[in-house]
Amino acid sequence: MYNGPLWFLQNLLMLYLIYPIINITYNNNKKVYYYLFGIVTFFTFIGGFLTSINNLHILNVENISTFINNIDPIKNGVFIFYFILGGVLYDKREMLNIKKNRIVLLVVGIIIYILSVLFTVYIFMYKNITFTSNYLYSRFPLAIIICAMFVIVYNYKSKEKFYNKIIKSIGENTLGIFLMHVPLKLVLETFNIIKYNSLINRIFAFLLVFIISYGLTIIIKKIPYINKIIKI
Repeated sequence: MYNGPLWFLQNLLMLYLIYPIINITYNNNKKVYYYLFGIVTFFTFIGGFLTSINNLHILNVENISTFINNIDPIKNGVFIFYFILGGVLYDKREMLNIKKNRIVLLVVGIIIYILSVLFTVYIFMYKNITFTSNYLYSRFPLAIIICAMFVIVYNYKSKEKFYNKIIKSIGENTLGIFLMHVPLKLVLETFNIIKYNSLINRIFAFLLVFIISYGLTIIIKKIPYINKIIKI
């Protein structure tokens, strides 16, 4: 399984492939869009919920978990969930403009975050269970926390700031960055320029691969015909 310094961009590539379907559904049939959102939400978080029940030794739901996993049509659904969630939040933007609603969501997000940390500590200390680094991806509390973070930055306006222009440029070039970084990573690893044996080295590898990939993408976008390989 690929686990390079920009591993998360492969999920963006997956979203590029299904974006036309999601976009057409969002623009032409909101009932189907929300039905899709419900299906994706269920299969994204049901596994984590059942695992938590097992960890607490409340019930043995391994058979149920196995069955649901076998019929799961979206094995990598968490990234699809957050993508579709963006459309849902946009539809509800008028509600988010109400100060009371923003405060409630923010407070709920903070409380859920604290409870999630306490639950993790409890499972670790008293049940002797550890988690992988990405276990929160498929936990519903993270979705609430991200919604709360969205509320904080939702009304941010200052588009002329230089860092906003950089963020926008990176967003427009993510596909090119992903395509460039795969061969670049292999070259840098071959010549032993990047390593992953410590936190410092991992941070250095990420920054080096990202900056060079971003620079190459900007250059290629200026070359006629060749620039089509990084556009979609």
